Amino acid sequence: MYGGEAVDIKSQVGDVDEVLVQLENSITGKIRDMRLFESVYPTSISSAKGADLKLTVTVTNIRKVGSTARALLGALAGQGTLEANVELTDVQRGDLIARAKAEGKTSGGTVWSGATPQAVERVAEQVVDFVAKHR
Repeated sequence: MYGGEAVDIKSQVGDVDEVLVQLENSITGKIRDMRLFESVYPTSISSAKGADLKLTVTVTNIRKVGSTARALLGALAGQGTLEANVELTDVQRGDLIARAKAEGKTSGGTVWSGATPQAVERVAEQVVDFVAKHR
């Protein structure tokens, strides 16, 4: 039914440019790998004029835990968290198809627990599952 999808990643919080790039790359890569659409247009590099659907992911909260903090503090560095609002819109009709919230947390409690990229991957997985369900 839908041939192309535009992916728009943005944030309501500051200092997350690197996280936005990681999130966009992960989401678009997973969507391509699953072959959910003929084309996937990351809006960071394209106007996505050929898209039938628009996926908007808005980061609403983040708690960063870097690998240095994890190595130095171990479990005391706490859990990294990424929260986002997700919307899927039919571009032609302008209709909202579905809306959801995604939350990714790093593993916690040990010196080997994950850093922020782990939370990004968990959000990306939830977003792609959401798209697959509602496309």
